[in-house]
Amino acid sequence: MKIWTIQSIDIWEKLKEEEIVTCDEKLASYLKDEDCSFLEPYNWIRNRMINRIGDSSYKSNIYPIWGWYIYDGVHKKPDLRCSGHGIPGKQMACIELEIPGNKVLLSDFDLWHYVLNNWYIGDSTNEEELDAEWEWLDTLSKQEKQNMIEKSWDKIFNIKKSLNDGFNSSGKYIQGTFWELRLNEVKKVQMLKTR
Repeated sequence: MKIWTIQSIDIWEKLKEEEIVTCDEKLASYLKDEDCSFLEPYNWIRNRMINRIGDSSYKSNIYPIWGWYIYDGVHKKPDLRCSGHGIPGKQMACIELEIPGNKVLLSDFDLWHYVLNNWYIGDSTNEEELDAEWEWLDTLSKQEKQNMIEKSWDKIFNIKKSLNDGFNSSGKYIQGTFWELRLNEVKKVQMLKTR
């Protein structure tokens, strides 16, 4: 499976030297930032990876590495001219990998934001249905509501469903999570300065 990941130059250099690189929890800003911690959502996706593709064979208790599988509706390298690929002005490496499909968990990038924000992913296709879903959720106890919210998150893995109703995902951006970068899986590298 072809995946593109955008990493710092330091990670690319480390990969060339060590041949295998995993996510260093101590360096992952989204896991430790007190103002914007995504530790709980990252633990959730980590547990789903363990259940669906197995634990890392290299190291245990690590966090995923992220890459692109579908970008703007097409299986292609991300448009590196766009912003959002890192801190503006920073040198990065876009690494094209060929990873066995059973070692990658694909999910919808847009719906992943529901997990990050602890939102419910409903089935509504219009505002009336959306209002009814929220009214129903509000009738549940706090714990039941949280359980239903978390159960709804598994919809991020339904990447074949393509909705264009403005309420859910369009399927235009599909991300892949995997446990490690392996030098022997690298096919191409392109340096870029992020915008």
